[in-house]
Amino acid sequence: MRITNKIIQDRLLRNLQKSKERITNSQERISTSKNIKRASDDPIGFMRIMSYRRDIYRLRQTVRNAENASMKLIQMDSALEHTGDILLEAMSEVTRVSSDTVGADERAAIAKDVNFMMNDILQKANTKYGGQYLFAGHKIFTQPYQEVGGVLDYVGDQGLVEQRVELNGSIIINTPGSEAFGTSASGIFKIFTDLKGALETNNLAGIQDSIALIDAEIDRITAVRSSVGVKIKRVETSISELNAIEPELINDLSKVEDIDIVIESGEYLAAQEAYQAALETTSSALQLPLLSNYLR
Repeated sequence: MRITNKIIQDRLLRNLQKSKERITNSQERISTSKNIKRASDDPIGFMRIMSYRRDIYRLRQTVRNAENASMKLIQMDSALEHTGDILLEAMSEVTRVSSDTVGADERAAIAKDVNFMMNDILQKANTKYGGQYLFAGHKIFTQPYQEVGGVLDYVGDQGLVEQRVELNGSIIINTPGSEAFGTSASGIFKIFTDLKGALETNNLAGIQDSIALIDAEIDRITAVRSSVGVKIKRVETSISELNAIEPELINDLSKVEDIDIVIESGEYLAAQEAYQAALETTSSALQLPLLSNYLR
């Protein structure tokens, strides 16, 4: 095949364009600090980048979930701790007035204290966090303890709320109020209501019976707090482990996605030199003979 001047010129121009593109690409990598910006730059590398980014997003979302779960569990534990303290106080007061040496007036006065204690526990049973009731089961937007027909009752449900707090694991982050505080038929509010009535009517037998019932509620609150404490510890451990993983993922992503500025700077200088050489070669090769050469 005869190689004409046109073919030579086209090849030289293509080489010149490639050298120019090499400089442009290097400039872009330096300005963005990214080695790969499009799938066409490196299809396999691009897939690895997307995989790392997906893993980092999933990890960060799990950390947010775990932190949210931790705050809810801590709020629950605080409410239960306060309830336990009130129950102990009530136990002390009831024990003191359960003997024959205490008169009806003093017991009636204690009845008012019991009413205050019950209202205090009611506030804890209706604890909210982030606009959601913590002891309402699945009915997180419904106040769990309300007066129904003049009787304080649990109107939440038994639903258990599960939340992902590990990359491959979830836990139950709630306790329905009926399991912690009881209902109108049994539990703290039923005991306190009956106790208040016994104190107001000077019913010694009823007062004495409440002691064992309050003691049982103290045990129940302690058991629920223990379960919550285990969950808090697990979530805190998960957050710590997840936060340790993230820098590793970011480092792995950087190895694929980010440039080595020293190497890239060398590439840029080499591309400039190659372009300058190609420019000079093309300029020389494309120079046309002068008309005076044919008139000699």
